This record gives sequence, structure tokens and C-alpha cells, in this order.
Amino acid sequence: MRAHLGEFLLQSDNSNSLISHANFLLELRRIVIPVLPGEIAQYCSIANYKDGKLVIFAENNAVAAKLRLLAGGLPKKISVHLQQTGRQVTAVVIEVQPRVRAATASKTTVQIGAACARDILELSKQVVNIKLKNVLISIASRARK
Repeated sequence: MRAHLGEFLLQSDNSNSLISHANFLLELRRIVIPVLPGEIAQYCSIANYKDGKLVIFAENNAVAAKLRLLAGGLPKKISVHLQQTGRQVTAVVIEVQPRVRAATASKTTVQIGAACARDILELSKQVVNIKLKNVLISIASRARK
């Protein structure tokens, strides 16, 4: 039987530590992103933190290379902001992890001739489904005059 993640978290003994770790990663994101140069920050995300090691995902190799140049000074800058939490960043690991972008529908315009438009209008007269009929009429109306 499959359980939902929410149910698992509510029943799990480790849910409090998981939630606190997630909150800490959000706090790290709030601290780290402003420390990075503006043109790079938008292409980075905080992946994880464990035993003083911060893992940052870079969207591509160029961003990763730039981050690696900056990585030497990052632990000190970040640790200054983390003093109140009792944690510190001793190492920064940069990994390339491309973001999955939402697919965007490309808007393609197709021109149809006048003869084709007449045929589509004739077809629309035979169609019973009103929605389909309206679509066919709309297509025919966009024909080249």
C-alpha cells in the first residue's frame, strides 16, 4: 500500500529532524544567495548541508566554474551569518545540476488559403459538436484573403 509523503512525515520519528533540516536549508539559502554575485545567484540553488559541508547546485558549467573561483572565501562569509545557529560552513562543494524548465508552447501561425478555408467552413456545417464547429469556423476565418 502506498502512503502519501505527508502521512509518512507525520508518522515518522525523524520528521522533526527532517523539517528542521529543511528549515535550515531555507535559512542557508537566505544567507548564501545574497553573498553570491547577482548575475550568478539566479543560476544557483542550495542543495544540502551536512557536517559543515555546503553543497551548491550550479545550473551550468560556466556558473560552476565562476562559483569555484569564489568558493575559497564563501565558507568564512557564510559562517559569519551562521554564528547564532551554532553551525559553520567549513567547505563548499559545487555541483552542476541543470534546472528543469517548464515547457513553453511555441506559438506557430499557419496560413491557409481561401480554398482551404471554404472547405473547412463546409466541414463545419456537417459537425454536430458545437465546440468543434466553433474551432473550425475560427480556423477558416484566419485564412488569407
